[in-house]
Amino acid sequence: MQSPDIMSVEVLEEYSLKLTFTNGETKIFDIKPLMVVHTLHRHH
Repeated sequence: MQSPDIMSVEVLEEYSLKLTFTNGETKIFDIKPLMVVHTLHRHH
């Protein structure tokens, strides 16, 4: 089964993204952990 495509992305506070998919589902993703990893790698 193929995953639905992302239809829209809304930027929320506190490094969160609200994704709306083509099947009508919405999910909120916390990207804070990714920001920390990016910052650590950037300084090396």
